[in-house]
Amino acid sequence: DYPRAIADFTAALARQPDPADAAPIHSDRGLAHALQRDDAAAMPDYERALALDPSLPEAWHNRALAHRRAGRETQAEHDLHRALALRPEYNAARHALRLADPDSRETPDDPPRRPAARPPGAIFPTP
Repeated sequence: DYPRAIADFTAALARQPDPADAAPIHSDRGLAHALQRDDAAAMPDYERALALDPSLPEAWHNRALAHRRAGRETQAEHDLHRALALRPEYNAARHALRLADPDSRETPDDPPRRPAARPPGAIFPTP
């Protein structure tokens, strides 16, 4: 029940928690808005979460998805890279980055993402 979650997050923020505690609440409320397909309401929560604590990879990832849905691919890729810099094993961010460009690399030293071509009848890709 996303409207209820949004109300609960809003009530928690009304109690004026410490900034370290408020940042994930803003991020989660933004996600609840986004899950209702309301990125216009979600974006200010992501912005506030990142202003309070720029070390939240979830907020970077979720803001990236909102940017992507709005057609702002450059901003989306920037935010996905930030999420991965904070948590390299963050598979959701890694997957979202690959959706934009299957050849994308998290760092310039990473190999291309596309699998090697297989000759007809081959079971394994050729080196």
